[in-house]
Amino acid sequence: MKSIIFLIAFCCIGLNYSCEKEDNNDFLLDLTIENNWILESLENNSNSDILIIPDNIKEMYIEFTDSSLVWIYSSCNSGKGYYSNSNNGDLCIDSILMTEMQCGPVEEIDWESIFLDNLNKSEKYNILGDKIKIHTTGDYNLNLCFKK
Repeated sequence: MKSIIFLIAFCCIGLNYSCEKEDNNDFLLDLTIENNWILESLENNSNSDILIIPDNIKEMYIEFTDSSLVWIYSSCNSGKGYYSNSNNGDLCIDSILMTEMQCGPVEEIDWESIFLDNLNKSEKYNILGDKIKIHTTGDYNLNLCFKK
């Protein structure tokens, strides 16, 4: 009997950590569907330093849809991925597919790489007013601002 309870508990925990898509309208309303979340800064996960996006870097943003799809626009490329979430602020963005154009100066390509790499490592989010922070398991958390 204890083995069955352990197995059920293990399966439930495993499902919570997967990136399976689920319908969750509470999350969708919080993210304001079909509006852009623009990257403003990065927060270093090791020392909490904030890196502001330089003015010479083209706007990078994401747009959540009501069908678990997220559109991603970096300084040079665009693409999509899928997201899932929970009511306690868990967020998983995965299966990101992007165009692979090499354009812009090296600095712009570096910022784009950091943005995409950390977006793909998202694990939690919190919204305060018109700002969202996406917490990641990568080197940087992403700070974005809402824009209609």
